[in-house]
Order: sequence, then structure tokens, then C-alpha cells
Amino acid sequence: MALVKVISDNLFSGANLQKVEVGSKVEVADKTAEKWAAAGLVEIIEDRTFEVATPGDDTPEQPEQPVAKPKKDK
Repeated sequence: MALVKVISDNLFSGANLQKVEVGSKVEVADKTAEKWAAAGLVEIIEDRTFEVATPGDDTPEQPEQPVAKPKKDK
């Protein structure tokens, strides 16, 4: 994802092709940002990357997770 600033008054975006005002900041996919920048419609302000956390198998990696105790049959 990339944060871009609109610098052209002829940018239409979205499923219903709404006009995006000059000076607006919009978050779009990297490829879209590159295409729009190459066409002179936007300037790229910031490239954003998302980090996704995945759970580990080690208990020390997840100290907030309680350790399950086996249930005793009565």
C-alpha cells in the first residue's frame, strides 16, 4: 500500500468513479500508485508495508497465553 497526494484535477477513482479532489490524500495499492505517479496524477508520499504477526509454537513467545491444564475426570 502507498499513501499518495492528488496533484491533478482529473483523477477519478473507485467503483463508481468519484472525482478525487486536488490535495486529497488517498491510500492505494503500490502498482496503482506507480501508474498514477507515472501519469502525473499523484505524488507518492509514503510506501507502507504491513507486518502480519503469526502465532508461535513456543510458550515463551506467547507469555500472554495461559497454559491449558488437562482436565481431571471425576
